[in-house]
Amino acid sequence: MKATALLSLLPFAAAVPNVTVIPLGSKDCSSWPAQIRSPGADISRYLRIEIASPEDVGLTGLLSTTSTQNWPTVGNLSNTEDYISFDVRRSTYFAKPVFRCSNGTLHMNSPDFEPISVSRDYRGAWMMLGDYADGPGYKLEPYAHEIDGVRQEGVFLGAKEKTTWGFAYERAEVCGGLPDWYTARLMGLEIDPTANHRAWGEVQSQGFLRVFEWL
Repeated sequence: MKATALLSLLPFAAAVPNVTVIPLGSKDCSSWPAQIRSPGADISRYLRIEIASPEDVGLTGLLSTTSTQNWPTVGNLSNTEDYISFDVRRSTYFAKPVFRCSNGTLHMNSPDFEPISVSRDYRGAWMMLGDYADGPGYKLEPYAHEIDGVRQEGVFLGAKEKTTWGFAYERAEVCGGLPDWYTARLMGLEIDPTANHRAWGEVQSQGFLRVFEWL
């Protein structure tokens, strides 16, 4: 097969935009989309998270879901933790979580109302739900993006003034089990010597995560 034909079979890829990251502040919900302006309450309406401006443009608009990871902890005890991932199924017919900002922190809108933070494992800095074995994570924060001084539309997620995420494809191992999904890990974090750093695989694409009101 000719080289030109091979290239035509590859997924279209675009470079991640070179953006200036602007912290919006996360002491309260005023910088998050859809803040409810009510005396005595600091909360937003319902929010969702989508992949934005990825190198693999086929990931554009994939919505978040939740997945579970099992890994060893101190003493080789098994530990199960839930994290935010991205469903390959685009239809909103399938149940997908919604979120709310409360007192400046993003939570899953569920009975447990679990807060979301970023794992301090710089190789696998996933968005984790609730408390987990490695201890408190980095606070998930809202950011704006500028390109050549022009503010871009939307509010983007990140931590420690990093907003570029790496996406890795995960295939369901059991027939009839969970659908395929993409993990999302925050790129460029410095090494935290107090955290466990596991040998995760390479990401296939990079991009951003946009948080928006779900009407």
